[in-house]
Amino acid sequence: MTELLTKYHGLVSYQEGLQLQRDAHKSVSEKGIDQLILLQHPHVYTLGRRGKNEDILTDSTKLAEIGAEVHHTDRGGEVTYHGPGQLVGYPIINLKRANNLGPLAYVNNLEKSISNLLVEFGISTDIANHPTGVWVNGAKIASIGIRISTGTSTHGFALNSNINLSYFEHIVACGMPDVKATSITHETGQATEVIDIFEPMAESLASFLEMKVIWQ
Repeated sequence: MTELLTKYHGLVSYQEGLQLQRDAHKSVSEKGIDQLILLQHPHVYTLGRRGKNEDILTDSTKLAEIGAEVHHTDRGGEVTYHGPGQLVGYPIINLKRANNLGPLAYVNNLEKSISNLLVEFGISTDIANHPTGVWVNGAKIASIGIRISTGTSTHGFALNSNINLSYFEHIVACGMPDVKATSITHETGQATEVIDIFEPMAESLASFLEMKVIWQ
């Protein structure tokens, strides 16, 4: 079984997270072991390749007041938010080694692994009748945006655990004006922190990718 070298990094700036991905991508592309980078980011809005500046609804002065940065990035998708209380996962995977997965099948595995985790909290999801991501009663609980380069993935998923949902009000999330965000805490009424979910999330993802987690 292929190994998945996994580490939880705690709270990491978006720029530092990008560098962690670059370093891991170089290693994995050169036939190194696949990696899973788990972390949280400070408040940041990121625009993917299809992101539009106008989908950030708040001006720079207000963004500074709420402590949020804005970054353009090379993942797929549009605008999303990352912040404390959200588990961000960057799987750096050689997709040819991972059963020669194509991008769509890989994204589907990300969605299913998150849904599998949420079942443990009594949360039923619907990924079949919605755009990319994981949805609960029409609200988005996890976002997914990836990039594939030289057959190896970067970027990944963001799962809302105990996040301040008001930060989503400053954007047109994923280019959908009416989309609502939710979280594990909001759905269950029980405060659930990132520290409570990063280990089972890694194990769920590894299971769907037919890998074995090796904690670093």
